[in-house]
Amino acid sequence: MTKRIVGIAIAMAFLLFFALTPPPEGLAVPAWHVFGVLFSSVIMWLFDIFPKMIVTLYVCAACVVVGCYDSMSEALKSFMTSASIMVLGSFFLAGMLSQTNIPLRLVGFLTRFTKDSGKAFLLVILATCTLISSFCDDMTAATIVYTFVVSLFGIERRVVVEENRALRAAMMIGIPLAAYAGGCITPVGAPSNVVAIELLRATAGVDITFLQWFLIMIPISWFIVIVLWAFLCLTLRPEPLDPATYRKIREATSLGPWTAAEKKSLAVFLGMVALWFAGSAVPILSSPMVVIIGAIVMYLPGVDLMVPERFQKIASWDLFFLLPGVMVMATVIERSSLIQWLIDNAFTALSGLPMPVTLFLACLVLFLIRVFIPAGPPVTILAIPALIGIGAVAGIHPVTMTCIGVVWGTICFMLPIDILRAYTYDAGQFTVRQMWRAEVPTVLISLAFTTFYMPLAVGLAFPG
Repeated sequence: MTKRIVGIAIAMAFLLFFALTPPPEGLAVPAWHVFGVLFSSVIMWLFDIFPKMIVTLYVCAACVVVGCYDSMSEALKSFMTSASIMVLGSFFLAGMLSQTNIPLRLVGFLTRFTKDSGKAFLLVILATCTLISSFCDDMTAATIVYTFVVSLFGIERRVVVEENRALRAAMMIGIPLAAYAGGCITPVGAPSNVVAIELLRATAGVDITFLQWFLIMIPISWFIVIVLWAFLCLTLRPEPLDPATYRKIREATSLGPWTAAEKKSLAVFLGMVALWFAGSAVPILSSPMVVIIGAIVMYLPGVDLMVPERFQKIASWDLFFLLPGVMVMATVIERSSLIQWLIDNAFTALSGLPMPVTLFLACLVLFLIRVFIPAGPPVTILAIPALIGIGAVAGIHPVTMTCIGVVWGTICFMLPIDILRAYTYDAGQFTVRQMWRAEVPTVLISLAFTTFYMPLAVGLAFPG
């Protein structure tokens, strides 16, 4: 209750400040009022003052009041866009895969190559989480892998035992980061990816295909995971698995023949992935179209991989209703010339800096914001228009800035206050000091790699 009251007070303070003060020189009054709507809505999202649907409706109504939309009907058009369909698609995939043993079969297959190596098993856990998160939301991926690890090692909340102590700590530190990194790999890996693509189109007029996104993002995501794994091994030194634990792993992942539901789920999943990649050459197979095809197939008689009750349980309607509000704000920012004003007044100083310095500073600032704001989608989505503006000043391709916004607005290092980090930290298997020892060098190396890799990758994907 106290948190919500404080949030309301802060939101009202922002609204009143921007409503009662004159705009800076060169900025129209409606654009200045947009700042009030923007900051107040972000506060409402972060403090969970109202349900996401109510905040989204507030954004629509406020934008009509300040004159950025002619009517509520025009504002409400953002409720069903291609981004909304893609978010529903991630819910369908998560619901289909989470009711099968396919993730455990993947772990079982990979552990055949690890033997009793604790370091190799850690890599298997991180890789599995990354792969699942590539096509499901990060929370689903992390929950599936976390539940498996807790069950396998008999982890009890805040009970630390000596057996495989370092390995347990390393897995708890690595699982959320692997889920975040995997969520960046494909457009359907996280709802904010879809909105980022929409923002790229709306702000810069650039379209990016599923294949282009995949080719750009897969190296940076896996690079971060591998570097993290290396430093977890270096700093925590996971112990070898004893024979009893290894036998338990093999038994837990020896699931017998594939069931009919698993075979059908795998066929639908691989079919959707194939169609997404084919969409790069066949325009009609857009990402939303593939989601619709996949959803229809899941519900077909004889396939029956999804039932309404299952979808209602897995779907995050908070996220679904958050995105239209963000898209309304993005459209309003574009219409009100707010981005141009920010470029002219706030980012001009960056125009004289070398491109690598500009990129590094952009990544660093976004990383620091994400550390202290435990809400990935709003940080990512609200940062991208500004990042594209910085790129316009510095001569950096808008896709480069968009991808930077997704990576460093999604992956949360350093503090266990984000929902996934808090989820594994609450298990009590690692300390903040252990986390920092592995993550500080991971962040520094990954920031430097992003600075030099991203322009090169985007240049190859968008020649000329």
